[in-house]
Amino acid sequence: SLVVTPTAFGGRGDAGDVSPEDKVNFQKQRKLIKTAQSWLIKNKMPSNIKWQIDVIAIKIDLDSKKAKIRHFKNAIGG
Repeated sequence: SLVVTPTAFGGRGDAGDVSPEDKVNFQKQRKLIKTAQSWLIKNKMPSNIKWQIDVIAIKIDLDSKKAKIRHFKNAIGG
């Protein structure tokens, strides 16, 4: 199986303090699906291969210099 994993970053001071995972909006989701499908075709992967798109969200606290990492499995339907 194939897992495509975009990474979304966020830190203090982002507009509206939007969570990193919320930055993966509908347009980005559509682009990720098309990119994954194109990659599968270009690399001649079997048509029945299982694939999913996970999202890794990283929020950085600039004061403490610590990061909070969240993994959303199969976050985007393809």
